[in-house]
Amino acid sequence: MGDNKDYTCIKRKSYIWNFIATTINASEAVLVLAFASRIVSLDDVGILTFGFVIANLMLCISKYGVRNFQVSDVNYDYSFYDYFLSRLMTIIFALVAISIFAFFSVLLNDYSLKKLFSTLIIIFIYQIEAFEDVFVAEFQRKGRLDIGAMLFSFRWLITIFAWIIGLVVFKDIFISSLISFLIDLIFASVTCTYIFKNVMKRDKFDKKKSLMILKECFPLCAMLTLSMYIPNAAKYAIDNNMNESVQAIFGYISMPIFVLDIVSFVVFQPLLLEISQDWNKEKYKSIINKLIKLSSFIAIICLGYTFFAFFAGIPLLSLLYGLDLNDYKLCFMILVYGSISLAFLGMFVSVLTIMRKQIASMFVYLFVSIVLFALVNVVFSHSEMLMITIINILCIVLLTIMLGALMIKTLLGKIWS
Repeated sequence: MGDNKDYTCIKRKSYIWNFIATTINASEAVLVLAFASRIVSLDDVGILTFGFVIANLMLCISKYGVRNFQVSDVNYDYSFYDYFLSRLMTIIFALVAISIFAFFSVLLNDYSLKKLFSTLIIIFIYQIEAFEDVFVAEFQRKGRLDIGAMLFSFRWLITIFAWIIGLVVFKDIFISSLISFLIDLIFASVTCTYIFKNVMKRDKFDKKKSLMILKECFPLCAMLTLSMYIPNAAKYAIDNNMNESVQAIFGYISMPIFVLDIVSFVVFQPLLLEISQDWNKEKYKSIINKLIKLSSFIAIICLGYTFFAFFAGIPLLSLLYGLDLNDYKLCFMILVYGSISLAFLGMFVSVLTIMRKQIASMFVYLFVSIVLFALVNVVFSHSEMLMITIINILCIVLLTIMLGALMIKTLLGKIWS
């Protein structure tokens, strides 16, 4: 009886702290941009907006899509030390990619030093998250998502607070970002070092196993990287063809589209371990029942969210960022409707990872990305923001349908076999 109570208590705490961590994760850019919009120029806000986009892209490289793979490794085919060493390798990959980005940004895109260094600092802040993530994933694999989410939450709260204080005091996006990075680095160094030395089970590093993780997760890395490109394709096109002010405005109206994706993460992530265990035990009908319940809940949330966004979305965003955004309501609502697909997409990708269908999923991502890249770059010279947004959203819907079909086909194949 006592064990059941402890399990229920831990499960409840995991839901609560996962919700808090996900909310903070969703709010970090929103809060920083909200304060920045009242303190610095619109062009500087545009630099921050694009900085967050690039930072998240580089984060995908360093995380390498390992998080769900590690959590679903319930048979412990790989130790924490294997995952830790593989994360150090992927962070090195990301640093190489960052160096290439910096070189070509100056050479081809003619970035100013302010834009380049501000963007690099934001990227480094997110690399700290990548390092911490391997610890968070291990806590979740051991059934203590609450501890990992708590660690994530406290670090980001301190980072955001330092960022905002830096903006208020110095009124400079580079200095405020640098202050935030240094505080973030100190906090993560102290906490992760303590956990590594005192909490994680002692083991030895196995280079071969770490390389095997990279091999198995390469499709996940490709998927994760493309998953950052697909929803943000319009922002990349704007960066190449328009000014920072347009980037800032599009950043404002597109910020809410990730809300439903985050809701899906909050609801699904605590169940990831359970569904992984069901898959290993071949309880396929149990998985289907869980997915039906989750999908129904997400659908209800989506319905309420779109209704709220239609009436209150633009007024709230205008109030938050101190700018009249009424001219962009149609574009905003198209983004909101498209975000419904993102809510289901995250769940489909996680389940396909549990099924170890990452290679098939990668090819779906690759196909949609090629289609989107071709359409956006052809259309941009002939259309305004609205048409680019429509194309972007239609490709997200296509991606969701294809991955959903792959997931259902795999489940039904297991049941009927």
